[in-house]
Amino acid sequence: MSVITREMLRQLWYADPTNTVKKYDEDGDSIDDDDSEENWTEMDDEEMIVWANRAVHQGLIKPNHGDTIHWISSDRYRNEGLMFWSETDGFMFPWTKIDDYGSVPPHFRVGEHGFRPDHWLDRVDHNCIVFLSDAIVSTLENTRLENAKMKASDIKFYISIEIYGRAYRVGVDHDQPVGIAYHNMGDMTLIPCHF
Repeated sequence: MSVITREMLRQLWYADPTNTVKKYDEDGDSIDDDDSEENWTEMDDEEMIVWANRAVHQGLIKPNHGDTIHWISSDRYRNEGLMFWSETDGFMFPWTKIDDYGSVPPHFRVGEHGFRPDHWLDRVDHNCIVFLSDAIVSTLENTRLENAKMKASDIKFYISIEIYGRAYRVGVDHDQPVGIAYHNMGDMTLIPCHF
C-alpha cells in the first residue's frame, strides 16, 4: 500500500505552480487569500482525488488496478483517507452505501478476470464487503432459481464457487437477489448481502 506524503504533494505543487486547485506552501499551509488556514490534511475529497491522480501522472507512485493508497498517513481512523486506484477512472474513495466507514467500491469485482475475495483483506478496515463478478452472480442466480423450482425447504443454501483455483463456500437466500458479498475472514465464505 502506498501513501501520498506531504513531500510528494510539495513536489507536485512546485512542478506546476499554475495549478487550478488551492496552492500550498512548503509546510502544507494554503497560500490562497481566502483559505489561509487550510492544509493538506483538510482538503475536500475532490481536491484529494485531483492531487492523488497527479502523483500517478507525475510518476511519484505507480499503482496497479485495484491498489489502495492512503492520503498523508496510513495511520488514520478506519478507512479515512483510503483511496482505490482504477486504471480507467483514477482514484476513488471507499463505497459507503452499506457501511459508513466504506468498503471496496463496486467498480472492482471479485471472480475470474477480477480479484480474489481477500485481495483487500489488510487494506480495508472494519468490513470485508466485496462485489461479485457478473459470471459469479449469474451462477448464483441460476442455482437460486433451480432450487426454487425444486421447492427446496431451506431458505438459505450453500454452493461452492471456484475463484483462481480456490473453492469458496457461498450462501444464497432463495428469496433474495445476489450481487455483493461479505468476505468472512475466518472461513473464506462469501455471504451475499442485500441493501
